[in-house]
Amino acid sequence: MNKNLTLFILLYLLVINSLVGQDIKGVIQTIPENTMIYDSLKKELGKLPENSNVFKYNTFFQIAAKGFDPIILKFGCQNGVFNFPDNLVECHPCLFEYNNSPLTPNFKPAGKLRLRKKIAEHRNQIMIGVMPPTTTISDKEIVANINGKSIKLGNEDIHLTLGYFQNLTFPIISGLNDSYLVASDFGSNNAEKTGLYMPKIVVKPIIKKLEYKLEGKTIRKLKGYESIICEWQFFSTLDTSKILGKTTTSVELYRSLDNANLPVQDLVFESGKELLINDTLYTFLEKVEKDLIKLSIKNPIPLKKIEEKKFENQREMLKTINQRVVTIENSVGFGSGVIIDPSGIILTNHHVIIEDTTDLKVRVQGFEELIPASVFILNSEFDLALIKLPPGNYNAILPNLNDSLEIGDMVFGIGTPIDRSLGQSVTKGIVSGFRKWNGLNFIQTDIAVNSGNSGGPLINETGKFVGLITMKAYGKGIEGLGFCIPSATIVNALNLTY
Repeated sequence: MNKNLTLFILLYLLVINSLVGQDIKGVIQTIPENTMIYDSLKKELGKLPENSNVFKYNTFFQIAAKGFDPIILKFGCQNGVFNFPDNLVECHPCLFEYNNSPLTPNFKPAGKLRLRKKIAEHRNQIMIGVMPPTTTISDKEIVANINGKSIKLGNEDIHLTLGYFQNLTFPIISGLNDSYLVASDFGSNNAEKTGLYMPKIVVKPIIKKLEYKLEGKTIRKLKGYESIICEWQFFSTLDTSKILGKTTTSVELYRSLDNANLPVQDLVFESGKELLINDTLYTFLEKVEKDLIKLSIKNPIPLKKIEEKKFENQREMLKTINQRVVTIENSVGFGSGVIIDPSGIILTNHHVIIEDTTDLKVRVQGFEELIPASVFILNSEFDLALIKLPPGNYNAILPNLNDSLEIGDMVFGIGTPIDRSLGQSVTKGIVSGFRKWNGLNFIQTDIAVNSGNSGGPLINETGKFVGLITMKAYGKGIEGLGFCIPSATIVNALNLTY
């Protein structure tokens, strides 16, 4: 090796070693004040701002405070000079507080790192659809300063750093998820067969203000200051013309060198996080969800009251109720159902019949041939449907109105799993829990639920019809996760009267 090259490498390593672990000078302020500093091993190093000198180059640190999300950061060295925040090479999330706009002449930030409040936890999640964001910013408005050059929103090369608004849905969804919200692309939900799996609320982000002042040698290696103001408008998925409510978020960030995202991707992601710390958002969305569910309830449907039968034993009970369970067929598949009125009204799931409602046929015990049926009521929001057989006198069972189930109670599922020839198959299990999903209550059970079981009844050990088998959790290694709509919910949703 060349002696000069060897000498150069040795000198370089000496300089680097002298910088690694070098104390950082200067005061770092945070919001809230008196935050704690921890090293990578979570050892407490003191409070800010008085212990700002504990920071060292090329070492990870954590800034934390009770009730707030921590900030992870690492400083680099620029010619042996420390100039916070310019020395930040990694910072997540790097929320800041500025004195004024990054685009004002001689802009100087307040230099305060801001910790975000922890997102409140809620037992029940709310599904929400996300529309692609739009903006009210004029094409003639300056939104960026990159390496000293001012750029308007309408500039031809703005998308090199800005991207396209229609591509920002995913980072917004990422910001909203991992919380009490289950966010998804509103446009991708149209393929769902039933409203049970679709959000009832949709949000439209509108970017009101966007500014960033950055410098760097390449597009993906820019550092500097960014800010955004975003208005969030909420609608029903059934009517996206009527605003149900709105709120505004404001986010200011420092972009560190390790960031390869487009500036606006970080801003909308953090805006989604900022939306979630709104103390009243969950209450508002929960009320909207309940109100929208109520709108799906139909006019009263009278059913003939059936006298409850007492059974001598379990075998007699299952044999009797089996006569009330049917297999529903159409041109695309089959499912299960249960007769709830002697005149021939059958309760099933909306998704069992929705693909073809014109060619419904029902296999009823005691009848040799399939019986044609017609659609009576569809309720997509609850994934419920009523179909009618030709007038007759059929064996029927009423949904039980008493929510008396408890965890551990024995239950039976009856339906047609996998194949039409397996009609009225009985499975046995217990009540595993009670869940709420997409605004609706469910009974969780470990009975065997397979394709074709949907629409079959869940029966308790005394023979009462306590729920409707509706869905199962699928996936590698997943077993015994079936979900049923409680009978009391069915009665309310379909407005059944006796």
